[in-house]
Amino acid sequence: MDEPGKLLKETRESKNITLEQIDKDLKIKPRYIEAIEAGNFEIFPSMPMARGFIKNYASYLGLNPAEVLELRDKNSSDNAKRWGSRDKGITFQNLSIVRPRSAFNIDTLITLLIITALLGSAAFFVYTQYLEPNQAQILGLNALPVAPIQQPVKSSAAAVVLPTPTP
Repeated sequence: MDEPGKLLKETRESKNITLEQIDKDLKIKPRYIEAIEAGNFEIFPSMPMARGFIKNYASYLGLNPAEVLELRDKNSSDNAKRWGSRDKGITFQNLSIVRPRSAFNIDTLITLLIITALLGSAAFFVYTQYLEPNQAQILGLNALPVAPIQQPVKSSAAAVVLPTPTP
């Protein structure tokens, strides 16, 4: 078969595939499929777009896209360089969209909370183990005054004297 358009059309018709079905499956409008089958590539906005449509259409029909494109390049009357005849075809780079990192990061928050907890624990340990209550009061670490414990007074009476806090 000489022309790729005829090859594609006959393959499509032999498989009973309609233009609407191709539009539904490949998202290629029927007017572009008809143009490919007729060999009218002037309606395409760009030649790489037409080349991509031919590759997708040939793959969909179960044909080898490279052979169909090579057949198209051999039989074309227009400038073959314009089509960018290459073995691999058009290659695209994967440029993923990456969101910029925000100033608030959950890992940073967790790290700060752990450091704060460790410093607080260390300060509490030092306070309870090494500072006596009077030293803590001198340093201003103790908000409540510490009253000395009074010993009960022994008397002959049977009354119990309880210590009273000083104001």
